[in-house]
Amino acid sequence: MRKLLLVGLVTACGTRDSPAPPPPAPAPKPAVAAFPALETSCTTDADCTTTGRWSTCCGVCEQKYASKAYVAKVDAFCTANPAVQCPGMGCSWGMAKVRCVEGTCRASPR
Repeated sequence: MRKLLLVGLVTACGTRDSPAPPPPAPAPKPAVAAFPALETSCTTDADCTTTGRWSTCCGVCEQKYASKAYVAKVDAFCTANPAVQCPGMGCSWGMAKVRCVEGTCRASPR
């Protein structure tokens, strides 16, 4: 009877299963496009402006001369890839008036 009971328990419990397979890896996040490269090309003064967003969506105190088309690209990029949190800025400076000089946005020549 003991043998029969032992055989019944072994049969009911079965053999030891192998460990469960690991869960599938999470799907990779879509690649974020690279931050647009600074563009300074222009045809007229109206094509030019300044921007502090030339390396990050948060912006930096250091301003650069840029084309308005570039600023529009950065605005679209930053809308699609918003910054998590931007630090407060306390910039204090001024820049020369921007002009289109020989096809490049830069400070107005004297």
